[in-house]
Parts: sequence; C-alpha cells; structure tokens
Amino acid sequence: MGASTSTTPQTLHPSPFSLIDHGSTHGTFHQGARISGPKAASIPVRLSHMDTIRVGTSIFVVHWHGYGYSASEGCAECCGDNVDVIEPEDPPLRSLRPDGSSRRRVRLDKSRQAFKLAKESSSPAKDTFGQRHKQRLASNYVDRAEMRRQLYPEDAATMKRIEEEKQRLREAVMGTVTDNVRRNDERQPPQRVGLGYVV
Repeated sequence: MGASTSTTPQTLHPSPFSLIDHGSTHGTFHQGARISGPKAASIPVRLSHMDTIRVGTSIFVVHWHGYGYSASEGCAECCGDNVDVIEPEDPPLRSLRPDGSSRRRVRLDKSRQAFKLAKESSSPAKDTFGQRHKQRLASNYVDRAEMRRQLYPEDAATMKRIEEEKQRLREAVMGTVTDNVRRNDERQPPQRVGLGYVV
C-alpha cells in the first residue's frame, strides 16, 4: 500500500478569512511581505492557520482550525491560557532623513538659540544704537533698498512724477470746487414771495 495522507478539516475547507489593506501609508505585511503599495488597496490575501500579520509594530498570529474542530481540540499553540508575545526579528527600520516633527524641532531649537544669543547680546546696559550700527556694518550688512535706488534711479523719478500728477489733480479738483462755490455766491439771494421763498 502506498503512503496515506491525512486530510484535516483545514484542507477540506479552505480558510474563509482574507486580509485586505485599504490603502494604508506604511503597509500591512502578511508572512513578512507587504501586500500592497503605499496608499493603494490590496487584493484579498487568503489567511491560514499560524500566518503572521504585521500592522505597524504589532504582529498578529492567525489561529483558525477550520470546520470540525471543537474549542477543546485546539492546536498545541492555542491550548492553555497563555498569550505569546512575538518579538520582531529585526528592529523597525528608521529613516536616515528626519521626519517632519524632528525637522521642526531642530528649527525650533536653532531659533531659540538665536533668540537667546540676541537677547544676551542686546542688554540695554551694554548696548547702544551706535554699537549695534557698527556691528551691523562690521557684519557685512547690505542696505538693499539703497542699492535698488542706485541701480534703478528711474523708479525714483517715476515716483516723483506720480506725486506731481497727484498734486496737479488735487489742485484741479480744488479749483473746480472753488469755482462752484463762487458761482453759488454770485447768484442772487432768494426773493421773498408770499409765505415762502422762491429761489
């Protein structure tokens, strides 16, 4: 006779459970392999007894014994009240680039240090405007506005023309107002007729 193969309920009835990743950023892993790309849904992955599922840093082990097993007939891994904790073989990988929060923290620390240095260097007893001005000149301070005025003198001329035009318009408007007031003054005063005034 040939070798006999035992058929367990698990092989007679495949697992009715499947695993689907609905588009997570960091992924869901089945048996150590990622089941979909980042932010992309996966196709259903059939789960079997003792499969491992990793979501983030949590690892789950599937315990499904198929149809026909009673609760008292569990496998060796399931018997008892013990809950096994699986330690990951490899520590989670850290990115070489700092994430957004650590970059913000670095910028915040730098700005705090700069503020602290500025506060220490600008105590009123030690510092005067002249000293700060000399420091600014010594630290290669560049007056960009003055450079722009020197490079583009026509901007200054344009601004002067605009101001002259505004003044001319003001004078024209005031002249019109003055003329209207004069015209009203030149009119004859209202004449009295009966009980009211006629204009």
